[in-house]
Amino acid sequence: MHTSLSYLSDTPDTPRPWDIVADGYATGAMDFFRSYSEAALDFVPVEPGHHIADIACGPGTLSLIAAGKGASVSALDFSTNMLGHLKRRITADGLDTISAYKGDGQDLPFDDATFDAAFSMFGLMFFPDRETGYKEMRRTLKPGGYACVSSWAPMAQSSLIFSMWQALLEIAPDLPDSMGSIPSLSNPEILEAEMVEAGFNEVEIRAVEHGATFPTAREFWAAMERGSEPIAVLKSKTTAEDWQEKSRRAVRHLEENAGPFPRHLSAKAWIGIGRK
Repeated sequence: MHTSLSYLSDTPDTPRPWDIVADGYATGAMDFFRSYSEAALDFVPVEPGHHIADIACGPGTLSLIAAGKGASVSALDFSTNMLGHLKRRITADGLDTISAYKGDGQDLPFDDATFDAAFSMFGLMFFPDRETGYKEMRRTLKPGGYACVSSWAPMAQSSLIFSMWQALLEIAPDLPDSMGSIPSLSNPEILEAEMVEAGFNEVEIRAVEHGATFPTAREFWAAMERGSEPIAVLKSKTTAEDWQEKSRRAVRHLEENAGPFPRHLSAKAWIGIGRK
């Protein structure tokens, strides 16, 4: 899941952590994120022939679903490895309705009034300049087009993210128990206010919660290793021997504090919808 990386001298607004975690996203976490993308596409009318943007698209979770609905998709991300997974899927499945672009969501390489809808699923929430991100999204929308932006709710409302974060604190005790000084989109009032300030109309914020059942603490931790940026980055900075010890401590912490397993753990998200 998405959390602060400042303690690792990497930030989620640079490509490196996303390049590191791309394989885990594409092989495991993508199934989890699919539920949120499906919800977003239920909230926003996407029909055959529509042209949509998927901004900070990752391995293309939303793009692939939207293409299945008959839309043409311009998918953009700044992570080479994330885009690599999407491009391989495009080639393997013959999806000529998806075009993948490497670029910055704060400086979109698209003309004005291009899209019927634009999405940023757990991406714009990390932009250093969110105001510009919203404005670029709005600029590229056709009049009446829909914008959709998602963010995680506070950790306390999401058993999956809270359990993962507490296990991470167990093995990285210097980790700041904070999401940083910038007001977070985990507050739905901030998400709504920022979309209104960016010029979107009919703004509404909807809550979506999905989860998974994990048979054991070890399997939960293994899933987080594959799909969580801060854990993947920490692992990349740790020797194999040290990581084995850290993982044992993390699993023990989960068994003692997040169980009993099997355990269903969920994550709540806000999805903001507005119109140009």
